[in-house]
Amino acid sequence: MDFFKLETKRLIIRPMSAIDLEDFHQYVSDNEVTKYMYSLSRKDEYPKENSFIYIQLVQNEWKKEDPNFFEFGIELKENNKMIGNICVFFSENKKEAEFGWIFNPKFHKKGFAFEAAKKIINFIQFEYKIKKIVAHCDERNIASSNLMQRLGFVLYKRNLYRKYPLTGEESTEAEYILKNQL
Repeated sequence: MDFFKLETKRLIIRPMSAIDLEDFHQYVSDNEVTKYMYSLSRKDEYPKENSFIYIQLVQNEWKKEDPNFFEFGIELKENNKMIGNICVFFSENKKEAEFGWIFNPKFHKKGFAFEAAKKIINFIQFEYKIKKIVAHCDERNIASSNLMQRLGFVLYKRNLYRKYPLTGEESTEAEYILKNQL
């Protein structure tokens, strides 16, 4: 997609780009923010170069005719600051999608994640005719679990095994499914 943009009252939802490097790295390099993120949970420092490489990866994915995932940058309209991102991974047959999100903690508990995720859910259901949307989280991640429930997801499975690849930490995860898709 050459140009893509969704809007809500307070947000612009668009592909991430190189201009987002500073904002993105600010929260993705915070180990407290990423402690429940499967592929980002770590014990050591997260180099800015890794953030740059990731942004390049997602930019290339947006350019594909048939992308495997979308990484949406969530930008505040009032100041053009990227405050978080939401990823949607598609199944091979493009009938299912998995949601994931990360937001700068300075913007938690203000409804931004809910506002952006709701808009993206509506978009992928309408544009891509997705039949099933799921989301997973570490069972200790109460904030993420609460957001899923506010979005209309219901607990589908619990006590699933999770082992974080960068730390080796083991935990349990929950799988949620969008309620109207059960």
